[in-house]
Formats: sequence, structure tokens, C-alpha cells
Amino acid sequence: MVAALMAALAAPLAALTLQGALQTDIDQYLAAHAKDEHISALSLAVSLPGQASIDLTTGKRSLQSGGPVAAEDLWQIGSNIKAFTAAALLQLEAEGKLTIDQTVGDWLPQYPAWKNVSIRRLLDMTSGIQSYDNVPAMGRAFTSIDRRFTPAVLVGFADHTNYILAGMIIERVTGNSYEAELERRFFKPLGLADTFYSPNVYPKSVTDRMVSGYFYNNGPGNETFAQFYGKDMRLGDLSWAGAAGGVVSTPDDVVKWVRALYAGDMLAPKQRRELMTVVSTKTGKPISGTASQDPQGFGL
Repeated sequence: MVAALMAALAAPLAALTLQGALQTDIDQYLAAHAKDEHISALSLAVSLPGQASIDLTTGKRSLQSGGPVAAEDLWQIGSNIKAFTAAALLQLEAEGKLTIDQTVGDWLPQYPAWKNVSIRRLLDMTSGIQSYDNVPAMGRAFTSIDRRFTPAVLVGFADHTNYILAGMIIERVTGNSYEAELERRFFKPLGLADTFYSPNVYPKSVTDRMVSGYFYNNGPGNETFAQFYGKDMRLGDLSWAGAAGGVVSTPDDVVKWVRALYAGDMLAPKQRRELMTVVSTKTGKPISGTASQDPQGFGL
């Protein structure tokens, strides 16, 4: 009985020790890097099997003003949305509505230049399609942080274009908006109450909860964006990111999502294997894992 009690107490004590150590780490990191990385806050959620998530925060919601950041504050989580996009297509495959070896031409015939590119190649980023944010015309189009971009406009500019196309395929197959499919398949069933996607400007109820983020990429080739340098981009229109990056969430919800994706029953076994198959970014062929001669790989 004593041994059982000691074991029962050990896990919470270990979690408290870990929480204290991590809090020290993020406090020190922010103090050391806030200026050079132009960040005002950090937020971290740690999920351990069989235990409640550990939530850690440090800093303020804005460089200019605002109170301390809280665990329930929202962040732009960018390319994390790509996993939602891939999971939706894999579910559609399991439902018999498509296969990921079908092509862009099968579902989006309006783009004949990419008609032979498979959905699989879109998802594992080996399509060879240029990312729209590397196209000079796209840079010139960013005349205002309030400009709204439709998926068709983004594709017209030519790693992000892959997922814009993938999102459009989801809409074509289901007859629903990408936003509606995220809500129906993931946000509601998984209880992701603090995760939001909008193809337009986010409502005030969302932006009021968002931590400020700033544009500081003034390197060569980014002269077009000089007007945004140092500005808080929290209120900007995220439609330019779409199914490739236009989502906001909390670290706690991200933890729930990752557990559901990799350890839940959201995907059938075949689709989970497809999700986890890694391909070389050099050759586009499946590899068992990364190595020094092939150090990067993508799953779906």
C-alpha cells in the first residue's frame, strides 16, 4: 500500500519538477532573445501520457502594451494547418471518395499545367510546383495587410501552392467549404474549441484573444514588404495563407490535435501509414528515415 501511494505521488511530483524546469527555460529564452527575435511572449503546452497538459507562458501579449500572456491566448500557428489538410484528404480516401494517387487534373481541370501532379505529391511537397510566395508578382500584390486573396488568385501566382490546391480539392470533392470541413471533421469532434480558421479577416472575438506578431523579414528580395516592417500583423487578413497556413489556435489545442492525429483513431490504418511514410526531399522517393546523406524528409 505504501509503495502504491509513493508511485501515485511520484508522477505529480515529477510533473511539477518538469514544469518548474521548463518555466525557467522559457523565461531565460525570452530574456535572451526577445530583442533579436522580435518576440514579446512564449507559450508552451506539454502533454504526458495519462496526465493533464502542462501549460507554461512568459512575457506580454504585445511589444507595445498589454498584460501578461495567458495559456488561453491565441496564436497564428501557420503551417500546422497542413496536417489538417492532409488528414482531411486521407479521410476522404478512406471514405472511398478519392485516392491520393489521383491527380490535380482529375479534380481541378482548370489547371492543365499541373494535370499530372498527384494529390500525394501535393501533400509530401514533391510536386515541383513553385510556392506562390516565391513569385515576384505575389510580393507586388501585398499592397495592404487587409487585402483578401481567394484560392484561385493564390494559385494564379503559381510548398504553399501545394496545399492551396489540396484545400481546393477538398472543396471540390465534398461540395463544402474548406472551413466547414475542418469544423465538421476535426474542430468539433476533437473538442478544439480554441482553434479557428477563416478564409477572410478573423472576427474581433478571435483577434482580441490573439498575441501580437510582427513582420521583421527585411532581407534581400523582401523590399516590397518594407511598409510592413516592424508592424503588428495580428489584425491582417490571413486569406493569403488559406489551407497552407491560415489558422489560429492555443498550444493546448495543438497538443490535443497532435495526440488525435498520431495516437487516436481518426485515421484508418492504411491512411495512417500513408501519413507517416517519409519521402526524401532530394529524390521524392520513400525512405525509412533521414540520414546524413539524406537529412530531410516529408510525410503527408
